[in-house]
Amino acid sequence: MTTVFKFGGASIKNADAIRHLTPLIEAHEVRPLVVVVSAMGKTTNKLEALLAAARDEGRRDDYRECLEALQAEHRQAIESL
Repeated sequence: MTTVFKFGGASIKNADAIRHLTPLIEAHEVRPLVVVVSAMGKTTNKLEALLAAARDEGRRDDYRECLEALQAEHRQAIESL
């Protein structure tokens, strides 16, 4: 039987949270194992805000700021890992 682990939100909110998942995954002895990850913590909310700002011509600067901040958060997590 295949086991599926799904992680998202708070469980993968940053590099430290992601590091805590490694022992859990490695310790699981039942194989095959499928690991599914969704958006890092609050990413979906930030994407929705980004989209709202992009649709509003008066908030184009907000859109760019939201996008840059989201990219920076993900880059920081990648670099930490």
